Amino acid sequence: MKNKYLAKDELYGAWEHAITKERLYFEAARHFQSKLPCSVENGTDGSYRVSADSLLFYPPKGNDDLGKDSLIYYSGKFSISGNELKIIQHNKTEIFKRIR
Repeated sequence: MKNKYLAKDELYGAWEHAITKERLYFEAARHFQSKLPCSVENGTDGSYRVSADSLLFYPPKGNDDLGKDSLIYYSGKFSISGNELKIIQHNKTEIFKRIR
């Protein structure tokens, strides 16, 4: 069970957006967090799934404000090359650098 649910994938770790300095944290059990620097707001969290070359971000389970079938905070095609993560959505490319 540990290997199935807590295994680390290629996204695991902390990534920082090249321009906005937003940070994405990919954690065990396919959990993610998104935080903006110097922000008092909590940011975003939930789960993620990799499907072929697509990355899908889902709201947290048990969030009563969202419908049962509320799917995605964000989705896009992604690729990783060395310490660089590219996420492409609607012809816009976001670049993140691995920071740990």
